[in-house]
Amino acid sequence: MTIIKLASTQEQVSLSSFIDEHWKRNHAYVKSKPLFDWTFLKNPNWDSDNYSISIALNNGTIDGMLGTIPFDMNIYGDSFKACWLVNWLVVPQARKGRTGLKLLDVFKKDLGYQTISFGLNDTIARLYAALKWQEMPAMPRMVWINPDFSRESEILLGELYPDTDKNLISKFVQDHASSVKSIPRSTHDDFDGLDKETWESSGWGYLKGKIIGCSRDWKYLNWRYFEHPIYKYNSIVVDDGINVGLLIWRLDSVSNISKKYIFGESYKFARIVEFLPNSEQNAAKLLSSFIGIIKDSGVQAIDFYCYNNEIINMISKIGFTVSREAKGLQFPNYTQPISVGSPIRSAIKLNDSHDMIFASKDWYWTKSDSDQDRPN
Repeated sequence: MTIIKLASTQEQVSLSSFIDEHWKRNHAYVKSKPLFDWTFLKNPNWDSDNYSISIALNNGTIDGMLGTIPFDMNIYGDSFKACWLVNWLVVPQARKGRTGLKLLDVFKKDLGYQTISFGLNDTIARLYAALKWQEMPAMPRMVWINPDFSRESEILLGELYPDTDKNLISKFVQDHASSVKSIPRSTHDDFDGLDKETWESSGWGYLKGKIIGCSRDWKYLNWRYFEHPIYKYNSIVVDDGINVGLLIWRLDSVSNISKKYIFGESYKFARIVEFLPNSEQNAAKLLSSFIGIIKDSGVQAIDFYCYNNEIINMISKIGFTVSREAKGLQFPNYTQPISVGSPIRSAIKLNDSHDMIFASKDWYWTKSDSDQDRPN
């Protein structure tokens, strides 16, 4: 008889082995117990001594699992319990019947979560279509190549795409290496210097009425970025005297060593994971401070995945470009080791009727949602 239940912390080793054998060898959750516990146990939106993982047990053996990352879903200031789904898998011999759906029911029906699957491949997309989930368009990706390192970027792309015409690579780099609008650096602080009450009232308190997505309240931001067990995130806060804007990013270095060139630690990359301005002027101040810092650090390229029309328009006016593929050519989005991955697609199933929000351009998602920004 199959038992469906939440996984206990005593079952972490078994879960890790299950992921390693059936999902992916040397997965990040297999290699790092601190990352595993941070994701599925220490989340401030999860109030249980068990992991936020449902498992199917057959005679003491795990036949299936569904990991979730709970969050508060904000819809124009209203809050709903929700979770992102990760590592949803049932072994082939146990796929007859409703085992996979029973794993989902633990969160969707028993706990009443709205459910979002973030980062779909074609196979999973077909599954969600059969379950009548709503698939969202792929998330736009902003890319900026530092003009000071255009040649290095051409070399890097030449190594990744050895059969691509060099003129096409050169044009691609030029298209994404536009000069950023010149704005004097602003006085800024960081998240550590921002008190909780100010962010809740003048930061997130202002923004939550305008967007749909994961609540970027104090407890979430602090857990997601500043309690992360592996990555070090950096922040910029600009207070314009009325409201507060926030930018969070992390630095990465390419670990690949090519046959012709050594990129290794010499190729620096920055990923923006939060960009929450309160106005166009505030956006310009945040980005001017950020660009100054990353140029001082020798960063050669930046990306920012963001699903929000207003913010994309703001950042485009300053000089960032929505990534444009050219005959399959795109800037790499994985850096450890360097490689090119698929666009981020998502599917949603809401328990309540919110049909009108699916087509909204007010969604705010970034690469850090779910577990998309984690070690390869």
